[in-house]
Amino acid sequence: MLRAAPEEERRGGMGSAGQGYPVRAAKAEVRRRVEAAIAALPATERAARGARAQERMAALPEFAAARIVLLYHSMRGEIETSVLITRALRDGKRVALPRTDRASGTMRAVEIRNPAADLFRGSCGAMEPHDGLPEVAPGEIDLAVVPGRAFDIHGRRLGRGAGYYDRYMSSPGFRAIRVALAFDCQVLDSIPALPHDLPVDIIVTESRVIECRASRRDGSRE
Repeated sequence: MLRAAPEEERRGGMGSAGQGYPVRAAKAEVRRRVEAAIAALPATERAARGARAQERMAALPEFAAARIVLLYHSMRGEIETSVLITRALRDGKRVALPRTDRASGTMRAVEIRNPAADLFRGSCGAMEPHDGLPEVAPGEIDLAVVPGRAFDIHGRRLGRGAGYYDRYMSSPGFRAIRVALAFDCQVLDSIPALPHDLPVDIIVTESRVIECRASRRDGSRE
């Protein structure tokens, strides 16, 4: 028998288990398609596209204005974020990265100052902050760069299925602008979503900036 994904199982899918299963299958298919599209990009082209996306992110007015940013250390198949982390620190921003707890399915934002010394490879495979570093409260974060496998033009986000970010962004006091960093091939016209799947406000790719706010109106900033 099919089992619900962890996030769907905790929250009961779309009101009933029967409604959640088709969405889970559709999400898995979108992940496969997008991951294949990313893998098809030659390594040099993927790096060049990622660098352009990072430049657009750094030039984003919302990013420039943010004093405290939540970033993440990229994993395989994601746009490289180490340059963005270094740049934010160099610009005097306070930078936090997620520290995940696999047992509880939760994450915390933990501040780093020296990526080379402050990070280790966590249980999910991503580089995470060491114990003993200061935690940043959800309400202190001005802008959160949110990872995802796929997005649509309305800001809907498809993650890896564990639900860490959806739970964290539902924390009391969380008010940060939610921004996605993605390749163009990760942005679709529409993706499957459940009620608890929180959208992003802005999507930044190598070729455009997509505004997803204002009642999810379509639009772009070149």
